[in-house]
Amino acid sequence: MVLRVTDGQLLQKIPVGHSPYSMLSLDKNLGVLGAGEPPHNGVIYGFQLQEKPKILTYNCVVHSSNANIESSSFDVCVEVNNVEESIVEAQIDGASFYLSDSIKGEQITSSTFVFRIALPNIMSPGDFVVPLSLTLKSGHIVTRPIAIKLTRRHPLPSRLHLQQIPTIVQEKPTYSGAAIASAIKKANGVENVSSQKEIREMIDAVRNLSGYEPFQTWRIILRRVLTSQAQNYHELPEFSPKKLEKKVRPILQHE
Repeated sequence: MVLRVTDGQLLQKIPVGHSPYSMLSLDKNLGVLGAGEPPHNGVIYGFQLQEKPKILTYNCVVHSSNANIESSSFDVCVEVNNVEESIVEAQIDGASFYLSDSIKGEQITSSTFVFRIALPNIMSPGDFVVPLSLTLKSGHIVTRPIAIKLTRRHPLPSRLHLQQIPTIVQEKPTYSGAAIASAIKKANGVENVSSQKEIREMIDAVRNLSGYEPFQTWRIILRRVLTSQAQNYHELPEFSPKKLEKKVRPILQHE
């Protein structure tokens, strides 16, 4: 969703970003927005929506051309309205487009800038909210969010039949991740794949030993288990007798 920066007024109901935890919840004039590293270390912001929107200074109107992911570059024209002081330079943050540097705009009029943005071949379509920095004559910098939409020139098929995917049978309600891990190993030609019970035990053992939070299970710990040749948690290097001895000995000496 795109909100007005000054009062939080809802401008556009198109999802921005990839995290469901950042979803905005609205209740009459109250808005709640999630942020941070959810769910354990997340932060919730609450704010009230104003009934009458304020007129934003340096309000930006954005026009794009050739903005599709198949292009090597596309152009963005930004018209800045309600200007209080002369603008001498405008830059768009390039991080959303995998660029290390900002993109400097070409000034067409006193308040209109044109940008040419290079696109890597790994871009995905979507709506991007990026910071626009306006350098004023006094040297003061005003930052405004602008929305840029990237589309596909050639839409993906609505249906695709995936081949060579093994049948996944989840053996227990708590074995969903283990069932997927087992299928991944089979799909990659691994012989003598561990049972779902053994995979789940390896995941739980590594999580308990590492101290990772539960929400890290499927993006860190599962990767560790999948890259190991161990068949069960006893064969994991973390649980070898020498490793465990080194961990236990300092505790015994301290006691």
